[in-house]
Amino acid sequence: MWNNLFNSINEQGRSFYQPVVEFNQLVLRQAEKLGQAQLESFNAYAALGLKQLQAAAKVADAEQLKSLASQQLEVLQTLQARVSEDASKFGALIEENRKEITGFVAERFPVADVTAKPAKASKAA
Repeated sequence: MWNNLFNSINEQGRSFYQPVVEFNQLVLRQAEKLGQAQLESFNAYAALGLKQLQAAAKVADAEQLKSLASQQLEVLQTLQARVSEDASKFGALIEENRKEITGFVAERFPVADVTAKPAKASKAA
């Protein structure tokens, strides 16, 4: 009798907390993807900055300085392309995260309308 009672309580607890555990795992996977993307971006920007510092440190005369200055347009174009690439990558990750969370909530809690937009509060005069 007691075994059945404890088994029942254990099963009810498991079924109650299972969606919470799965949601936490989903959020953790998404945070890992976002963190990895941020690390990749940071490494790319750091490498670009170090390359520029090394080039500037090698300048010994006015001709090399002129050459370095002329290369800066190319560096700025590279930087602009990287920023644009990162913005689209992070936008795609955010959209993917939104879809996964919305899908999870819709699957686990079918009575919730996750696509509905909240009603705007009317101003009282």
